[in-house]
Amino acid sequence: MKKSLFVLGVAVAALASCTQNEVLEVAENRAIGFDAFVNNQTKAVSEVTSETIGTDFYVFGNYETENSWTGQAFNNEISTAEYYWKTGQTYRFGAYKDGDEKNGAVTFDAATQTLTFPNYTPKDEKDLIAAVTGDVTGTNAVGLTFNHLLSQVKLTFKTDAAAVYNMTISNVKINGALSQSTATYNGTVTWNPSVATTGTTNGGYSYDGLTNSGVISAEVISEQSKLVIPQSGTDALTVTFTAKISGEANGTAEFTADLSHSISSLDANTWTNGYRYNYIANVELSKVIENPEGKVQITFIPTVEEWEDASTGEDLTVSESVGE
Repeated sequence: MKKSLFVLGVAVAALASCTQNEVLEVAENRAIGFDAFVNNQTKAVSEVTSETIGTDFYVFGNYETENSWTGQAFNNEISTAEYYWKTGQTYRFGAYKDGDEKNGAVTFDAATQTLTFPNYTPKDEKDLIAAVTGDVTGTNAVGLTFNHLLSQVKLTFKTDAAAVYNMTISNVKINGALSQSTATYNGTVTWNPSVATTGTTNGGYSYDGLTNSGVISAEVISEQSKLVIPQSGTDALTVTFTAKISGEANGTAEFTADLSHSISSLDANTWTNGYRYNYIANVELSKVIENPEGKVQITFIPTVEEWEDASTGEDLTVSESVGE
């Protein structure tokens, strides 16, 4: 028997609203209107914006002495540390924000205007941003334009299950993805390695916010975002999860899909820094209850937007047939 799973891609919300939880209204014809959000099942990353950056970012500063950049102002210190301009000197600055913590491993080469973040592992509460300047002289405030160095991958689950069913999504994981890499930033970020291969740190990412408590029901969306290392070769990565139905009928199915994508404005099968990739799946009730083998192949199709871009992205719809 052939089975199909409907997979829908929709535009990602603007940065200003992406961390807000939206609970859809319960249909009026339901006899009992329980809120399906048991605990807060929408786990958002801690994104940094111009309004939230504050003063707790960290700065390196060097000035030129005898044709070298050995003069030191800031040395991986908080931006409110007190230093004073030296008359006639030319400065170069590098700055970053890694959550609210100082990263003692970061270095700055003023000669090449490069920040280095060795062996970096993303954490959802740490939106890594960085900025470097050109030559700066005078006594005016130093302008810093920060860029996001990481990508985001958001998984969203919907179901057509009626009100008499509960569907639990658990054991959600991206398998084989790079989870540690070294970043260099000189206005453009480079990650090395930038593709998961043998010998790289490719432990993947677990969506623990959905495990054991991610209950969804008809028309209610369960979602979570993760900060991830930007990387290519996403078509070789898989996402797996367990869907369990309880209520008037019971069933459990294991789902798997690759994370390939072909967005027209971006490199195919690549997660680019500063972009959020949203993979949305409509997990049909029948694929869980009527699946004797317990395993179902699916395909996610993503949409993507820059975090700071509030414009509408591409909408993609696909209906995939899967084997028995």
